[in-house]
Amino acid sequence: MAQNIGLFGGTFDPIHNGHLALAGGFASRLSFHKIFLMPAAVPPHKQRPDMAPAEHRLRMCELAVEGRPPFEVSSLEIDRGGASYTADTLGELKKEFPRANIYLIMGADMYMTVQGWRRFGDIARLATLCTAPRGDISMTALRRQAAALEQIPGDGGTVRAASWILGIPLTPVSSTEIRRRIKAGEPIGGMVPEKVADYIHEKELYL
Repeated sequence: MAQNIGLFGGTFDPIHNGHLALAGGFASRLSFHKIFLMPAAVPPHKQRPDMAPAEHRLRMCELAVEGRPPFEVSSLEIDRGGASYTADTLGELKKEFPRANIYLIMGADMYMTVQGWRRFGDIARLATLCTAPRGDISMTALRRQAAALEQIPGDGGTVRAASWILGIPLTPVSSTEIRRRIKAGEPIGGMVPEKVADYIHEKELYL
């Protein structure tokens, strides 16, 4: 029987409870054997001068999922260095787990523009796309996008991307708001795991 493996990549600057709720919802529904959290080295879509160094973002992910199987943290993109492209990462993951069904988890905003990602045809071939509604992006909008992603013309024929869209209750929190609160000296309790909050304070991140 083929394993189901989840991949949730992102900046994770910092990782927060909303990320974990989204990933955990899919892990439960799709019975993942593993779900990899994978911080990007240099995210091509989100580059900021005040981004925390990769080693800190990686460590925060590790602390967030300590003792929480099936979560695992992968440094694949950080070790590879340079811009992080999802098609490359999925290709490497497929080599490591050739018989696995791979599910690529992403936020609703990313899902709505995923057809513009580099080598989208390869992404669609290697993984099933997973997302959930958020406040400003409804289930209806996501289903319309899913239908469009099933019939995108490409050089080698029609690209047919498969999708899973679940109504997962999302925690109303963002990394941007967390960074703003830290700079303003406001509490972030309940927004990130306690160990992550302690690490941010210890390393004086985002001040």
